[in-house]
Formats: sequence, C-alpha cells, structure tokens
Amino acid sequence: MSKSVLSRTVQPYRDHPLIKNKDASDFERLDDDDLNEIIQSVDLILRGLRENYYTGQKSPRRLHAGHFSSTILISRGWLFLDTAHATNYVDTIIESVYKDTKTTNRQNVVNNIRTSIIPKLEEDGLLELDPSQKTVTNVMPYPVSSKVFVLKRLIYNPYLYQQQINHFGILGKVQYFPELTSTLKEASKNPDYFDRDYEALSEIDVIRNRNIKGREFTLAKAYLLDNEKSYDIWKTVLETGDQVRLGLKELMEYLGKLGGFASQSELSIMTTWNMRMVNRLIRRVDNMGLAQRSHTLNLEDALSRPIETKVSLNYHQLKSAEMMLTLCRSVPESSEILAGLRTKKRLNEDELINEFDAGSVGKIRNALSQIGVITEQSLDEDIWEITPNKESEDFLLEIETIMVHSRRVLGENFEIRRTLEEFFKDVDDEKLEKTTKDVEKDFLDELGNGKV
Repeated sequence: MSKSVLSRTVQPYRDHPLIKNKDASDFERLDDDDLNEIIQSVDLILRGLRENYYTGQKSPRRLHAGHFSSTILISRGWLFLDTAHATNYVDTIIESVYKDTKTTNRQNVVNNIRTSIIPKLEEDGLLELDPSQKTVTNVMPYPVSSKVFVLKRLIYNPYLYQQQINHFGILGKVQYFPELTSTLKEASKNPDYFDRDYEALSEIDVIRNRNIKGREFTLAKAYLLDNEKSYDIWKTVLETGDQVRLGLKELMEYLGKLGGFASQSELSIMTTWNMRMVNRLIRRVDNMGLAQRSHTLNLEDALSRPIETKVSLNYHQLKSAEMMLTLCRSVPESSEILAGLRTKKRLNEDELINEFDAGSVGKIRNALSQIGVITEQSLDEDIWEITPNKESEDFLLEIETIMVHSRRVLGENFEIRRTLEEFFKDVDDEKLEKTTKDVEKDFLDELGNGKV
C-alpha cells in the first residue's frame, strides 16, 4: 500500500506483514466518532461488570452479561491481541484474558474465547495461528488491530450496533461532565432502547443519577471518589461567573479529546491567559478533584484526567513518563519513530535524521533519555537502545496505543487556539484565588436552573 493513502494511525506499521497486503479501505474509518466513543467507554463498562455483576456464585444476579455482549466481545478481543505481543502460547493468553474478563465461570469464559473470540480475530486477519492452534505465529500491531476489531465486530454489525450503541453513547457524554438525563435520551442513537440500556448501566454502577430541584442528572461513577464527599465536589464551582462554569465544562471535554492531558502552555493557548494565571487555574481544578496536577516535557504544570491518563501511574521505574504525551502532540513524527524503536529495539540516530526532521529527532531523543527509556551509554555512540528491565517496551506500546486509540493526541488536526477564551475572559486574580470553600453557589443547582 502507498503511504500516502494510509491514515497516520496505520503509517508506522505499513510494512507489517498483516497490514501491507490489505486494501487501504480496511483502515478508512479508524477515527470515526462512533468508534472513538465506543473505545473510550468499553473499559468503564467492563470494570462495572467485574465489580458489580460477577460474584463467583452459582446463582447469577438479575442482570446477566448478555446485556453487554459487545463490551465483553471487544474486551476479550483486545486483551488477546495485547497479550499476544508478549507471549505466543495460546493457553497462556487465554488464562490472562479469563482473569481480566470474569463475567461467568471459568469453563464458559474459556469456551467463549476458544470458539468465538479466536476465530473472529483470525477471520478479521488480526492474527495468525499455527496448524495446531496452540501458538500465535503473527499478530497485527495492537494500536491498529484493536480499532479494526471494534470496527468490524460492532460498527459493521447492524444488529449488535443498534442493540448496544446506547451504552457507549451515554458514557461518552457523561464521562467528562454531568448531563441532564433527558438530554441523554434525546441524543441517544436508539431511543426505543434507552430506558433499558440506562437501567443496565445503572445496575452495574458505571453511572449514577441525582435529582436536583426536580431535574434528573447523570454522572459517571468513574469520575467520582469512593465516598459520598465526591458528590460535594460537583456542588463546587470553579468561579462565580456563569461563563466560567461553562468554561469548566468545556475544559473537561477538551481534556478528554486531548487524551486526558493538557499542558500549561496548551491551556494558555486555549484561554489566552499568562502562565501564572493558568497555574492558578490548574491548582483550583486539582483541589476540586476534577482533574489532577501533572507535569509535561519541560516540567511545566499540567492537568491530567485520572480515568484517561494512566501512564504516570504504571511505570514506577521511569521518570515523568507522561511528558511523552504532550511531546507526541507537538512532534507528529514521534508515532513512527517510537514504533520503530519498540519493534527494532535499537535505532541509529544518523539514519533517523536522514528520514525525519532533525529538530524532531532531537526532541524525541531528549525526552526518551530524560524518562529513562533509552540508555545513556548508547547515546554516546548516537545509538538509541532500549533500557532493559524498566518496562520500556510496554511503555512505548502504551504511548503508541494512546496516540491512535480513540484519542486526538496529534495536534495538527485539532485546533485549540482561543477555544476557551470567551469563558475565562475578565477573570481577575482575586476571583481566581478564592478557595472552593468560599464559593457560595451550588454548581449542580445552577445546572438545574439551566445555566450550563
């Protein structure tokens, strides 16, 4: 396939044997809104199923896993593809999938993986097995295969799509900010099944509703803390002006669209504020518990959505791992370079400079060195060599996946300039410095009055 006809999602892997001989049309819709909304919600539903449905008892609870068959299908397919990059033994992969997707007893789960999940992955050309069906001989790179699997098995399945698209639509709208339940119903892709699907999500506790002055609002449980005080967070306003309430809603949504992570400089571009004011904004939102303070490449302050960005929590041997996310937005070549490093383990910097912009290569090298992904000794010889025993390869795969896996990390296709300016204009230091305890108005009451 010609590189020019491939999306940026696929380009770094264009020479992979399970990709290069396919028709470019197989990869045309990997960034559709529907697909991205589904991917952003699957993990939340599976978490709810694990925590609230499966108890290991012989008598199942009233809600059965069939209400969420698409989520279970996608989750098991994803986990099989992901694990197949680490081991090629089918039995080992199946055990890993079973442990993370328990929705019924072991025999049923294993049987489902063998008779349904594996055949679908083979049929879609996402992996290949040896004749004995005991060993994976080839697997398509996860950042591409994971999206193709959702596209073929849900988007292109009219019946399953109609039956379960409401689950993903509801969560897609409330995972960033509370929403009127009536608005969710009006916007549902299949209104006839809305009440059934809403009840199913409520029963596995991935959404919760609250009555505010006679109006029903829906909140994402994953965006709440583990105690009742979390509801009080949503009673707190960022600022007393109506425009800033709207700005908070917009800010949370932009964080989600940007992969759950926005640097201080990006927030400055959005609001047109100076860095000192942006820093105070970050501090306020962090204190409220809506997002957490983090760091970027230049150790600037940043906002990070806890349920979106897990990179900073997973890699304890690496330093400031999350800085790579904002770098990837400013350096589009990073996706191809990082994919090459992970697969080849060793890259020659002179060769990289011949193929990519020298400034981009330098930025990526410095970031990888600072994080600890490549060794200092190899850099002395202008060689990039992955640091052993530091989970560096897992980290690179996760960064690659975040870059294409439903999140708009590459900035050239996503305009953020002045997008929040009208909401945060004319807000002075004194107003912004007020603590959350000083705010008298109830945020959700304002929602109930229709001001947001």
